[in-house]
Amino acid sequence: MAAILVNTRNITAPLTGVQRYTVEMLRELADEVAPAGPWLNLRGKLGHLWEQTVLPSKVYGRLLWSPGNTGPLAVRNQVVTVHDLAMFDQAQCYRDGFGHWYRWLMPRLVRRVRAVIVNSRFTRDRLLAMTEVEPSRVHVVHLGVCSHFRPDAGGAPKLPFRRYILCLGSLEPRKNLPRLLHAWQTISPSLDPDLGLVLAGGEGSRLIYPEQALPLPPRTCAIGRVPEAELPGLLANATAFAYPSLYEGFGLPPLEAMASGVPVLSSRAGALAETLGNAALLIDPKDVGAIAAGLRTITLDQSLRKSLQHRGFEQARRFQWRTCALATKAVFAHVLETQSSDVPVLDHHDPLAGRRPHTPDHGVPRAMLKVLDRRRAA
Repeated sequence: MAAILVNTRNITAPLTGVQRYTVEMLRELADEVAPAGPWLNLRGKLGHLWEQTVLPSKVYGRLLWSPGNTGPLAVRNQVVTVHDLAMFDQAQCYRDGFGHWYRWLMPRLVRRVRAVIVNSRFTRDRLLAMTEVEPSRVHVVHLGVCSHFRPDAGGAPKLPFRRYILCLGSLEPRKNLPRLLHAWQTISPSLDPDLGLVLAGGEGSRLIYPEQALPLPPRTCAIGRVPEAELPGLLANATAFAYPSLYEGFGLPPLEAMASGVPVLSSRAGALAETLGNAALLIDPKDVGAIAAGLRTITLDQSLRKSLQHRGFEQARRFQWRTCALATKAVFAHVLETQSSDVPVLDHHDPLAGRRPHTPDHGVPRAMLKVLDRRRAA
């Protein structure tokens, strides 16, 4: 029986950053972990109910890893990955019910579990400032960039523009799209008429995010959620990548753009300056004028474009999923080494403590690996 159980509730949702992280880690650690998720596609309240009430009964004395921001409070012998604290720092970007639940759960959970993994020093500092968790239990493990993001990734999907600036991410308030659209409307008449702005990404769940109006100015199109198989080509063929987000706990999309050989214009908010370093043109996301000037510069300044392409490619190479997996395994190993000496495996009141599963599980089943392959190629 695998010593580590993975809470896979989050991969029933559409593939975005948290889900990509979970999928890639399941692949890298396939021989060493066992997945545990609901059979049905449980979203929202039902998903959280399953996580808090059913998942604890599946642990059977093993270490539980919850890679998607939340986990069951009943299980102390747990490692949880916290990707950001946006529900605290950007509370206005979330619906009240969702925000209240996360703001109630997360401080209690991180104080209770054996270890916490975060994606950046920025998120670690914010977590320590907002909770009473012991600093030695919070570990920074950077994310990785998939190898299929590269300059020769193939052709782009059919678009109404010969050249385009790409903005990739969920269409939700934190991504700062109204200011980007305002800046584009201001600057686009002075740019190449064959250059357009492409917004790629699905709408954020209405259970999580408030509605926002996004009237599209001329030479702009929103193409919705892009199939995983088409995403590398879409990135590689972009003239530039724009990411004016108000808050990020890491910043995976601009790194993927860098790996694709595309110059990046990014906000410096949250962890973005830490993740991207000097390989992106950084701007104040709340300054529409700065965004507009950045769009002009990254489109017209050929010397800067070449420099950003070179620096961006080198920056992206620093982030590998294998490295992420090895660092994650090191956290697990440290927890397992100290497990028997100081923390009970389950709460003493858990009626299932000590029971064994009816069938053993050894790593991620082949059937799930096939599902993960389909998720990546869909």
